[in-house]
Formats: sequence, C-alpha cells, structure tokens
Amino acid sequence: MKQLVDSFWRAAAYCLHPRVIWLSVLPLLLTGVLAAVLGYFFWESALIAVRTQLDAWSLTGSALGWLESVGAGSLRTLVAPLIVLALAVPALVILSLLAVA
Repeated sequence: MKQLVDSFWRAAAYCLHPRVIWLSVLPLLLTGVLAAVLGYFFWESALIAVRTQLDAWSLTGSALGWLESVGAGSLRTLVAPLIVLALAVPALVILSLLAVA
C-alpha cells in the first residue's frame, strides 16, 4: 500500500511541472485561437448558409412559421447560430483531442 500512495504523490507532483502544464494547455489554446479566427472570418457566411437551408426545407419552414404564429418569432433568429455552434463545437473538440495526441 505504501508503494501505491508513493506512486500517487509522485504522479500528482509530476502533473504540476510547468512543462507538463504547458503541453496540456497548448493544444487547447491553439484550438481556441483557431476557433476565434475561423469565427471571425466565416461566422456570417455560415449563418447565411444555415438560414438559407432552413428556409429551403419545408419542414423547418413550417416549424419556424409555427413559432412566429405562437409568438416566439424571436427564437427564429436563435436557431441558425445554435445549429452552427452545434456543428462547430464537436469539430473543435475532436481537433483539440487530435492535437493533444
């Protein structure tokens, strides 16, 4: 049992080395910077493309029309950004995991 506790403390101390911390945080920072740059340049065009596709599909067009008739027309502006984020976040997580590996 003493060896188990000793190995735990050595592993915990190793995690606090600056090099280990830096190598753990660097891929996250790079992915965050990449997300910010891509968001800056492509956010509007992605929203326009998603809104165009949503308006082209009859099912989503009728669902969004129903939202407006119920009085939740402001939710229509929220749907496209949520879809863009729902598609972008998993891609960024996978990219970050690949960078760590």
